[in-house]
Amino acid sequence: KEVPFCSIRKEDRPAYREALAKQWREFLEWKAVQLLSLEESAKVLQTAEKEAVMATRVLYRDKSSSLRSPSNQLPLRAKARVLIPGHRDPELLFGVRTDAPTVSRLSTMLFLQLCVCFNFVPMSADIAAAFLQGDDLERQAGNLYLKQPPEGFPGLQPGQLLKVLKGVCGLAVSPRLWWTKFSKSVLGIEAQEKSGPYEGQVLRFKQSVFDPAVFVCHDNQNVLRGILAVHVDDLL
Repeated sequence: KEVPFCSIRKEDRPAYREALAKQWREFLEWKAVQLLSLEESAKVLQTAEKEAVMATRVLYRDKSSSLRSPSNQLPLRAKARVLIPGHRDPELLFGVRTDAPTVSRLSTMLFLQLCVCFNFVPMSADIAAAFLQGDDLERQAGNLYLKQPPEGFPGLQPGQLLKVLKGVCGLAVSPRLWWTKFSKSVLGIEAQEKSGPYEGQVLRFKQSVFDPAVFVCHDNQNVLRGILAVHVDDLL
């Protein structure tokens, strides 16, 4: 549930400001944007099409809110995510692909059943800043630029723009870019058995023919050794 900044308690605002600073550090860590100088930003505003420069806003959440109750007073877990109005992206006029497979309910049930049958220990994981780690943008509509949110980003001067290099949250192509990068990475994993009866065997994942969001790993005897399912940035 979104928390409007105006309704955030004064004592909680530093935590939300730090959450926004963390999001900005993720932008820089994964090279999702290129920071323009004030001079470069002014030139873009003068020469670029209006649709190529997008406003941004910050969605604030308390990740503990859904679990908090009178008998379970959990501490604040501030979350900030920068959003853009991706439905206005001129790139959509070129019919770009935006699809990205996610694991089906049936496949999830089969995953759990296989864990029982093969005595696997199921585990879950969440990929932080997943979209920012996707493939680079390849645009036909020209460069896309972002204005800073009203709060601004730490260390930036008002008026500085950002050039988008990867799939930021809100772009219609972001799930596709992340899925492409993730699936290629999983299919490129190689693990070698170090001991036991299968010592020396190299294990690799293959994509399921029944569900593209499921990856399976068999040994040389065609025995299932592992299974991976993905729903956007959540893994089983």
